[in-house]
Amino acid sequence: MSFADSDPRRAAAYSNAGFGCLLAGEHREAENFLQNAAAHWRLAERRVEVAEVPLAGAGTAFHLSLASRHGETLTRIRRDKYIGICRGAAAITNAVARRLVQSHNISELNGADVQEDITALESAFGIDCAEALLLKHESSESNATLPSDELRFLHDRWPAVARQTRSEMRPFVDAAYLTAGLHRTD
Repeated sequence: MSFADSDPRRAAAYSNAGFGCLLAGEHREAENFLQNAAAHWRLAERRVEVAEVPLAGAGTAFHLSLASRHGETLTRIRRDKYIGICRGAAAITNAVARRLVQSHNISELNGADVQEDITALESAFGIDCAEALLLKHESSESNATLPSDELRFLHDRWPAVARQTRSEMRPFVDAAYLTAGLHRTD
């Protein structure tokens, strides 16, 4: 791949390849891709921790004054947002890995539990995040079906979010919103 190790698109590519291998019945390959994806999501988080996170260029004097007086705080808040997005995408990778472990007697791939992943997804993408709702539903004993026509999946929300994201941070948004593995089943 031509992406740097810490580029989140590399993590998404590994995760999506792992999901594809799982669907194709190539379990050993899926395990390798998912392990690589988990490691690269952690590298992407570290990249955000040191990245220059641009402040939004709001045009009012109030916003400019606020940014000049509280630049470090605003940068930390924005940095935390992108770290959360990486963790949310990693939660999707974790869910795919759990499916592999549960259905194919593969050794445990990572230590994240379902509730941690639900929390990461909701924190990054909101409580109405369809992927989080799917994980909640899968982990419950309920036989009720989810109304799939009402669910808003990340790949459906991606175009609007991408338009509002500064180009420097687009790789994080693109990678997270296009990570496959929790999707409509219809």
